[in-house]
This record gives sequence, structure tokens and C-alpha cells, in this order.
Amino acid sequence: MRVICDIGGTHIRLAQDNGGRDPIDPRRYPVSNFADLYDAVNFYCTESGVHDVESVAVAAAANDLGDGVYRFFNNEGWAIDPAALRKRGMVLHGVINDFAASAWGMTCVPDHALHVVRGAQSDHHHPRAILGPGTGLGLAYALPLENGRWRVQGTHGGHMMAACLNDEHHLICELVGRLNGLNRMVIVEDMVSGRGLPTLYRAVCQMNGDDALPLENAANVLDYADNPSVVETLRLFHEFLGLFMHNVAITLESYGGLYLDGGLTARLHERGLFDGARVLDFMTLNPAPSVRADLEKTPVFIVNDPYIALRGLIAMDRSDRKNGK
Repeated sequence: MRVICDIGGTHIRLAQDNGGRDPIDPRRYPVSNFADLYDAVNFYCTESGVHDVESVAVAAAANDLGDGVYRFFNNEGWAIDPAALRKRGMVLHGVINDFAASAWGMTCVPDHALHVVRGAQSDHHHPRAILGPGTGLGLAYALPLENGRWRVQGTHGGHMMAACLNDEHHLICELVGRLNGLNRMVIVEDMVSGRGLPTLYRAVCQMNGDDALPLENAANVLDYADNPSVVETLRLFHEFLGLFMHNVAITLESYGGLYLDGGLTARLHERGLFDGARVLDFMTLNPAPSVRADLEKTPVFIVNDPYIALRGLIAMDRSDRKNGK
């Protein structure tokens, strides 16, 4: 039996993989509760009564920069060192991008775990994309192959340069860049993410000449959803998300479906704050008629499965074993 982990910027999700199709006994904890992966897995195993762990597989926004250590984009205090884990008796089965794992999960997610924003489940003839704001902004694609198989492509899509449609968008991007003290271009994640939402709020206040409330995180911002500046912030958030989705869809012709995932997406949906109509408006824009036709037929869903990346780790492993990898 192996333990599977989905490590985000805010939470870590763990479960058991016993060779079936579904994660067994999935649980979620704040990442800040643990010093490292070893501590998190040990805590989970103690809580769930697991004693025969053979290996650990991980989905995370982390990269090996050449020294064999996986370092995190949105959790600077964490790193995964396979050699150090082996010395402590833990075998790392692999680390893949968290949204790549979610893309594998998307290929087998049940209909009841999807909230329909537009359309219905697609056939398997077109690529699909899974994207969305959590602590950061993730994106991955699932590309259909023959015989019902898939190939998954992870990306750094959240680091795509922010697209702007009008003067207000350009001004907001300029203000976000100043507030962040950036010496680089403003990326979509700077606004469409959990860490970006408070900055977007402060930019709106600056634009309007208003005093900003001390809203330090996304949860604080959503707690003031009736505040006029927060209302305007959420409008812009959904417009930038729609523009991002436009680029995501046409880049790989992922007209098989756009699947919105991530903790902030889930929170907006749960609180009735997700503005699907505005997102679809800005996703479709006014492109060439043939492109518009493809965009308008593209299904859009919100993923209601908080453990889709764990489901994806299982699906990827089954695919690898089936193909002799």
C-alpha cells in the first residue's frame, strides 16, 4: 500500500492507494501544521492506523531545479528531498505537478462531482483543460490518445502574462505591479489567486481613491463581499479569469471542456460568489466567428471533488502499469 499526497500552498491532502480506483480514507490538514512531508505522512498514518506504507506519491506545485530537491512555488518553507526521506525510511514514489495530477483525475471524475457552468460532459475527441485559483493559479491539459487513453501536460500557465481588454484592466495591472514591487511583467496569478486577491482589492481601492480595509488574505476579502470595493474586486477577478480561460481554450483547442478547480474556486462557489456569466462573457469576447463557435460550445465545469488530484495520482499509476511503464 502507498500513501498519496496533494500538497497545496494552504492544505495537504493525504489518502491511501490500495490498488483500487478511489482514494481510501482521504483527509485534509493545514500545511502549516507540519515541518515537512515526513511529519505529515507520519501524522496521517498514526491517525488512520496505517502501518504498512511501501511508498509515498506526491502531487505538488514543486520543481526539481537540478539538485534532486523539489522546492515549492507557493510554500517557501517546504522542500522534498528524496535522499533525505530514504535515510528516514520513507520511499518517494514520485512528485508530479499538482494540476497535472488533477488533469489525470479529470479524465475519470464522476459526473456527480461536477457543477455545470455551461454545457455537459464532452466526448473524448478534444483536449480538456483543468485550471483554477487556489493559493496560486494552476493549469494542465489532458490530451486524448487512441483507445480511450490520455496524455497529460502540466504547465506554468498561471505565470502567463495578464491579458487586458480595456483601460481599467491596464490600470489595475499597473497598480498590482507597483503594490507587489515587481521588476517583471504582471502575470495572471498576481490577481487570479488566493494570494493575489487581497492585492487586487488594494489596487481597486487605490484606483478609486478609497481607504483599504486591512484584508490580508482571500478569506478576509470574501468576508466583506458586500463592501463596494470588494464587489468591484470580484468583478475584475472574474473578468481576468475569463480572459485567462479564453487563452487556455484556444491554445490547445481544449474545446472538450474547461474544468475549474482550486480552493478559491470552491470557496467562491460555496458562498454563491462565483460569477459564471461574467467569466463566460470574457472568455468568449468577440473573436473570429469560427473561434467564437468553438468557444461557445466548450463545456465549463466547477470541480466539486476536493480530492481530484489524489484520484489523479491513482489514475496515472494505473495508466503507467497498463502501458508497462
